[in-house]
Amino acid sequence: MGLAPVWITGHGTRPCRLAWDFDPEAHHDQVVAWLTRSEARIPGARYNPRTPNTGMLELDGFRTLLIST
Repeated sequence: MGLAPVWITGHGTRPCRLAWDFDPEAHHDQVVAWLTRSEARIPGARYNPRTPNTGMLELDGFRTLLIST
């Protein structure tokens, strides 16, 4: 499974965001598990879902938006 970070420029009151572009055949929950629970996880990362296909990945007080489309 390949992941690529995609920066989304902020404007006004919306801050810059980091979105992950991943294999379209990967399910959102698989990506979350890979980032937070697998041997390749990001140590200390926590995931907070917003919808079935979006959520915030948090690490050391910073957040990135994970979106599945």
